[in-house]
Amino acid sequence: MGRPRKTIKEKKLKGTYRKDQDRKPTLITGLGLDTTPPQFLSKMQALEWQTLLSVLDERILIEADKTMLSMLAISIHEFKRQSTALSKEGMTIQGGTKQNPKVKLVEKARKDILELSAHFGLSPRTRANIELPEQPKKLSELDKIMMMK
Repeated sequence: MGRPRKTIKEKKLKGTYRKDQDRKPTLITGLGLDTTPPQFLSKMQALEWQTLLSVLDERILIEADKTMLSMLAISIHEFKRQSTALSKEGMTIQGGTKQNPKVKLVEKARKDILELSAHFGLSPRTRANIELPEQPKKLSELDKIMMMK
């Protein structure tokens, strides 16, 4: 495995950033995302979905992200549910001779969460690579007066 990619900020600081070589796709902004959870989610999964929405920046979300966001909410809910059951039942079954099948379910959900959350910038490394569109500056009264001249 090669070395990790440098962030755009790192490249700009070193003076090696070239926009024509930037692989980052252009952000689609202004489309928005309907904030109601999909109907196929259970109540607990819908709560996870709402929690994720509250953490994510709506400027980078579009309607097409709804399915992947739902998959992440389902994985988080499954991870919590299976982890709770595993803590009650233990890591082994049949007198300690077999691994509890829930161990694999927890591990699968953990991998899914890590993979899906990276797509939304929910880890420090992927968050550093996200460039949000600039918010319009609020002009002070002095700025407004200066612009009139």
